[in-house]
Amino acid sequence: MNSHPDHPPACRRNYRRFLSLLSMWGLLLVTAGCTTSGKEEFYRLFPDRTWKRFSPLVFSIPVTETGTREVTFFVTLEAGFEYETLDFNMVMRTPSGEERIREYSIKVRARDGRQLLDCRGDTCRASVVLNPYLNLSKPGTLMVEIENLTPRVVTRGVVAAGIRLAPSGK
Repeated sequence: MNSHPDHPPACRRNYRRFLSLLSMWGLLLVTAGCTTSGKEEFYRLFPDRTWKRFSPLVFSIPVTETGTREVTFFVTLEAGFEYETLDFNMVMRTPSGEERIREYSIKVRARDGRQLLDCRGDTCRASVVLNPYLNLSKPGTLMVEIENLTPRVVTRGVVAAGIRLAPSGK
């Protein structure tokens, strides 16, 4: 920095301190404004884009606040996913010990081969609500296990899958 006869070194130090404080406050305001509105997502990526039938996805989700949540399973598939549906079994265990089990089927293609999902580029995304009003009455761990029911040992074309927790829309 060039010295200027009208600005003594102490003045330049104070100016730098002021700019530093101003930028920290700006960063704090931006960070405080970026809330996730209570949504939490937990992902599993399939590096080789295959989901083995006997390798269930297990999500151990920490629950720190009690209340009612919407639980959603979402999946990203290759646009060329070959099956009409993605079938899976879900087992959910709440921190209070309740267990829920149910089978689901996500329609991927119509019988005529037409894609039914929201596709962008070479991937498509789908989701299904597992429980719109799951009551989490005590803190602990919510366990969600997703088992692939596609009648093949390996299901090709699965890019990623996950669980989303969001406040329920009572």
